[in-house]
Amino acid sequence: MHLTYYGHSCFEVEVAGKRLLLDPFITPNPLAEKIDVSKIKPDYIFLSHVETIARQSGAILVGSFEVMNWFQKKGLEKIFPMNVGGSYHFEFGCVTMTNAIHSSSMPDGSYGGQPGGFLIKTAEGSFYYSGDTGLTHDMKLIAAMVIASPWECKMLLQLLTGLAAKRLLECITILFLRLKLITLRFKPLFKKPAAIFI
Repeated sequence: MHLTYYGHSCFEVEVAGKRLLLDPFITPNPLAEKIDVSKIKPDYIFLSHVETIARQSGAILVGSFEVMNWFQKKGLEKIFPMNVGGSYHFEFGCVTMTNAIHSSSMPDGSYGGQPGGFLIKTAEGSFYYSGDTGLTHDMKLIAAMVIASPWECKMLLQLLTGLAAKRLLECITILFLRLKLITLRFKPLFKKPAAIFI
């Protein structure tokens, strides 16, 4: 795994033969004025601030549903919309979109959807890219997810999410709707919510 820092919160990670560009706020950023974006050739771009690089590189753009729709209306076709909590196995590894806390609007003022970060798991290692988020208690839960193996991605992350929610809510039953209704029951210590649905 090789890491390159481009300023602000922009990193490029080379992993499994692919180049992942994270939050490339470069062109309008005075702190990154010496960076030649024509030399950046990612296979995937995560988050926003990406139109110039996405057009010249032909990379797949990955981000929130609303942001991807906005870029699609601007003519970018290689998009992959996600939502917080969603996971997908790309050719380099498993990506889960995580919560982030900050404003989210596009340059034209349209709604930018739920801001997010990414938990990226590969055979070469795993990392959490928080982007521009403020400090959040979710980071503690994300740290627990980093230990899961890449091949277990979707099912295990949903189980971890459900178990974390169970601990926070102290409920008795968890019904995993996305996992073909796996049900876990716990012995109640005292009266709490009866069930949560994940």
